Amino acid sequence: MSQRWRVILSNLAVVALFSVACASGTNE
Repeated sequence: MSQRWRVILSNLAVVALFSVACASGTNE
């Protein structure tokens, strides 16, 4: 059960980082 939460949190973190990176890139 704990492992599943870890995967979900990991995916959310990756998506959040990607979103921030994308937003920063378009701000060029």
